[in-house]
Amino acid sequence: MDIWCEHGERCCNNDGIRGDANYDRSVDILDKTYLINFLYLEGPAPICWDEANANGDGTINIFDIT
Repeated sequence: MDIWCEHGERCCNNDGIRGDANYDRSVDILDKTYLINFLYLEGPAPICWDEANANGDGTINIFDIT
Protein backbone atom coordinates (compact mmCIF):
# COMPACT_ATOMS: atom_id res chain seq x y z
CA MET A 1 0.00 0.00 0.00
CA ASP A 2 1.39 3.36 -1.00
CA ILE A 3 1.15 6.42 1.19
CA TRP A 4 0.60 9.75 -0.54
CA CYS A 5 2.00 13.09 0.62
CA GLU A 6 0.15 16.39 0.63
CA HIS A 7 1.30 17.32 -2.87
CA GLY A 8 0.30 14.06 -4.55
CA GLU A 9 3.77 12.54 -4.34
CA ARG A 10 4.29 8.96 -3.25
CA CYS A 11 5.93 8.78 0.19
CA CYS A 12 7.87 6.14 2.02
CA ASN A 13 5.62 3.60 3.71
CA ASN A 14 8.46 2.14 5.80
CA ASP A 15 7.69 -1.48 4.96
CA GLY A 16 11.33 -2.27 5.70
CA ILE A 17 12.55 -3.48 2.31
CA ARG A 18 16.16 -2.31 2.49
CA GLY A 19 17.76 -1.88 -0.93
CA ASP A 20 14.51 -1.16 -2.77
CA ALA A 21 15.81 2.03 -4.42
CA ASN A 22 13.21 2.18 -7.19
CA TYR A 23 10.39 1.44 -4.75
CA ASP A 24 8.82 -1.47 -6.63
CA ARG A 25 8.59 -3.82 -3.61
CA SER A 26 11.48 -6.05 -4.69
CA VAL A 27 15.26 -5.89 -4.50
CA ASP A 28 16.98 -6.70 -7.77
CA ILE A 29 19.46 -5.39 -10.35
CA LEU A 30 17.06 -2.56 -11.25
CA ASP A 31 17.63 -1.07 -7.79
CA LYS A 32 21.37 -0.97 -8.39
CA THR A 33 20.80 0.67 -11.77
CA TYR A 34 18.50 3.23 -10.15
CA LEU A 35 21.14 4.16 -7.57
CA ILE A 36 23.89 4.38 -10.20
CA ASN A 37 21.71 6.74 -12.24
CA PHE A 38 20.96 8.83 -9.14
CA LEU A 39 24.53 9.02 -7.87
CA TYR A 40 26.46 9.39 -11.11
CA LEU A 41 24.11 10.34 -13.96
CA GLU A 42 21.82 12.95 -12.35
CA GLY A 43 18.87 10.57 -12.24
CA PRO A 44 15.91 11.04 -9.91
CA ALA A 45 16.34 10.70 -6.17
CA PRO A 46 14.90 7.62 -4.50
CA ILE A 47 11.29 8.02 -3.35
CA CYS A 48 12.02 6.38 -0.02
CA TRP A 49 15.49 7.31 1.19
CA ASP A 50 15.41 4.83 4.09
CA GLU A 51 14.64 1.86 1.84
CA ALA A 52 17.18 2.91 -0.81
CA ASN A 53 19.83 3.11 1.92
CA ALA A 54 20.61 -0.61 1.72
CA ASN A 55 23.28 -0.74 4.41
CA GLY A 56 21.41 1.54 6.82
CA ASP A 57 24.23 3.99 7.42
CA GLY A 58 22.08 7.08 6.82
CA THR A 59 23.51 8.06 3.43
CA ILE A 60 23.11 6.79 -0.10
CA ASN A 61 26.46 6.08 -1.70
CA ILE A 62 28.47 3.42 -3.54
CA PHE A 63 28.23 1.08 -0.54
CA ASP A 64 24.48 0.79 -1.05
CA ILE A 65 25.14 -0.41 -4.61
CA THR A 66 27.75 -2.97 -3.64
